[in-house]
Amino acid sequence: MFTDYLLVDGYNVIFAQNKELYEDNIDAAREDLINKLCNFAGVNKVKVILVFDAYKVVGGEGSVEERSGIYI
Repeated sequence: MFTDYLLVDGYNVIFAQNKELYEDNIDAAREDLINKLCNFAGVNKVKVILVFDAYKVVGGEGSVEERSGIYI
């Protein structure tokens, strides 16, 4: 049995959806996307991996958390 995965580049999706929210309140935009993808994963029975890369952050450390069935 195969499992379907959806890999999402979070900042690219947020920027493409709503540039103003991205610039005004990035935390709210992140939470909104997380909630939408949690719902999507539950309805469609897929595993979602959501990546917020922040590659420009000096000394930034990666982390992984699971929330409502998606990995962030």
